[in-house]
Amino acid sequence: MLPSLAVVASVASAATPYVRVAQSDVYYGGLGPVQGFTYPQMGGENGDQVEAASYTNTDYFLGVFDAGGSGLVAGVNSSTAVAGGSLQGFGDFSVSRGNPLPSGDPVTAFISSTSSYDGLFVQLPGGMVVPVATTKDAYGPAGGEVFNLLANPSVELSQDLSTIFVSFSARTGSYAYGWRGIILASLPMDGSSVSLTLVVDNAMTMPVSGAAFTCIDGSNVNSKGDVYFFGSQCGSNGVSAMVTNQFNSLMMYKGQPVFRDALTRDRQLGVSGLHAGIWEWSKGSISAVANAETPVPGGSSTSRFTAFSNPGVGLDGTVSFVGRGTEDYNYGIYKMTSAGLAVVVDMYTDVPGYSGCKFSYFPQPPSVDSSGNVVFFGQCDETVAGVFTETSSGLGTIVTYDDKIDGYSTVYVGFGSNSVSGGKAAMYIMLSDYNQTNGVWVFDVPTSGDASLV
Repeated sequence: MLPSLAVVASVASAATPYVRVAQSDVYYGGLGPVQGFTYPQMGGENGDQVEAASYTNTDYFLGVFDAGGSGLVAGVNSSTAVAGGSLQGFGDFSVSRGNPLPSGDPVTAFISSTSSYDGLFVQLPGGMVVPVATTKDAYGPAGGEVFNLLANPSVELSQDLSTIFVSFSARTGSYAYGWRGIILASLPMDGSSVSLTLVVDNAMTMPVSGAAFTCIDGSNVNSKGDVYFFGSQCGSNGVSAMVTNQFNSLMMYKGQPVFRDALTRDRQLGVSGLHAGIWEWSKGSISAVANAETPVPGGSSTSRFTAFSNPGVGLDGTVSFVGRGTEDYNYGIYKMTSAGLAVVVDMYTDVPGYSGCKFSYFPQPPSVDSSGNVVFFGQCDETVAGVFTETSSGLGTIVTYDDKIDGYSTVYVGFGSNSVSGGKAAMYIMLSDYNQTNGVWVFDVPTSGDASLV
């Protein structure tokens, strides 16, 4: 456990009530002053914990902060000892949201490195850190080769609180022709053993189309051990991730950099016949949540999906994603529930509070709360944007670029997946003050739509 720092709650000028959870130029757990933060994630069923990585001039840490603003309550840092040395930095991470432990602590999974290997680790209740997979490990389904990439972990506790599930992306061999897949790790609460189950790899083919799963990304695991992920053929497996990323960083799409659009990341924009989809793996069987054969809600009878972001998954089983269809205005956020596939918001939808300014971009995958409501970042243009939520009476506004936070305008608002829980939404914000203060804020999620929409 690490020392905490009290922070006072405040209220935005036109947004929902919020709390400043962590900020730059402050010491946390004896480390500081902090220089910057990652996008945060919400942990715990009640929305009382927030996880974010940060760095100082000499150290890195991955912290669990109290969502009420009382500071850092747990975490790991550059001096945390594991087998093979101490943790030396942090990459992708995830925190459990459902089925809280009696202690109230969530379980965290994260990518880090030591002096001798990179690895995927889990921090167990009580603070012990155990490796799940490392770049020293040979993996049988990958031809017995060692992992050379571990990424995108998702962690959740089983419904009976006996097992920790962690899904993650992995690769072996060359970028262009090597093995790639998604793996589900299962381990008991004491971390005494780890079992790895292959979910999907690039030797498998998709249901219906028979196309190979060449590109696989963005897995999410639920409390039943079911895994949801993005998968497509990518058009070719002969282009390396390095070249694809460089192309995407330079390329424009409809007058904007393609990195503004979650659908184009690692998707080889411009390659046809991707057979892209959002897929569910359950007990060894893969089925489509939505794919290239799925009609786009709100589109014409012939409109079908052509591209997807990574999925966001709610505790109730709702799966949401950014999708693009074959028609120009078939671009928006959609969700699959037990009632079927529905549009949440698309390019026909006015941004709440800005009549006539319609949504045009959704650059991050959405989050889904425990009731299946979707929370997302969306924008009309460079000046009209914010974080919004579904409610029973229309779209509600959490925060927009026009809101003052701690008395200052926002320079940047960052909101990603797995960032809502217990009626709270966590986001990264940079302020317009002289010091360019940046950090993590937690906002109340409204339960009813904006008055103008009701």
